[in-house]
Amino acid sequence: MEKLKQLYHKYEDIIRYVFFGGLTTVVSFASHFIARFAGAELPDEITLASLQAALDNSAVSATLATTISWICAVTFAFVTNKIFVFRSREKGKGIIREALMFYGARLTSYWVEVLMMFLLVTRMGINELLIKVMAQVVILVMNYLFSKFIVFKKKLATANETYTALFDDPDEEETESEEEFSKEIAEESEEQ
Repeated sequence: MEKLKQLYHKYEDIIRYVFFGGLTTVVSFASHFIARFAGAELPDEITLASLQAALDNSAVSATLATTISWICAVTFAFVTNKIFVFRSREKGKGIIREALMFYGARLTSYWVEVLMMFLLVTRMGINELLIKVMAQVVILVMNYLFSKFIVFKKKLATANETYTALFDDPDEEETESEEEFSKEIAEESEEQ
């Protein structure tokens, strides 16, 4: 059991990202196909062939449905990534910076998905569901890398913050030598 806990803590952000990424994918698929079927006449008998025929005759294109699903999924993903996955504590202008970077990174993956849907579904006629699944895998990896290393990249702690995190007990008062050490580190940080 202890080994499982260690593994979880080692890969915690990846596990949370995959979980919430899965939920984001559900939001993406649901909003995509709700938009597509909203512009289609539903068949009397539900089969894969009849559903594909309804999609082929839908007033809402695969590209427009992808745009709608992108807006829904990215908004959901920003909130869950910020709060639950990368546990960002940014406030005020920091939130705006994160949101702009997040949506900018997601725009890149959006265009990758739109290009895949347009080329492979609209132009080549490959099964829409298959391509939507493939696109989700590609953008899942892209989005994780953007979020982890660009958008929610953790700031490096100063020497004083590191010392405080490692050695200070919040329930214990500082001794004189600890106070002096903290002052020295703070002075060194100011000089740099």
